[in-house]
Amino acid sequence: MRSLGITEKYAGFSLAVTAISLCFERPSRLRSVTKEVYWETAELHGCNRSDVERNIRTVIHHAWKVNRPGLQALSEYPLLAPPSVSDFLQIMVSHLKKAMLPIQGTNAS
Repeated sequence: MRSLGITEKYAGFSLAVTAISLCFERPSRLRSVTKEVYWETAELHGCNRSDVERNIRTVIHHAWKVNRPGLQALSEYPLLAPPSVSDFLQIMVSHLKKAMLPIQGTNAS
């Protein structure tokens, strides 16, 4: 996320990392971001659901402003506007899975 301009100085950084991790761990959560991901992330960080959504949305808009080409490169479809939180989580989970394929292939001897 740092390459997108999203750093630890943003409250949404750690929230986004947690939300992405939750979705990576169980992709079915991507179908219920509001009910599952926001609530679980809020509980883990001691904040409320609306803080999670707002702060992740803030880092998405920052990435759009600072490194739109980088964000678009991670996406598998054209982005005409900043992605929603759900779309951003999907983009990041998909990117992580692709990045891990060579590592998983190496261990499968």
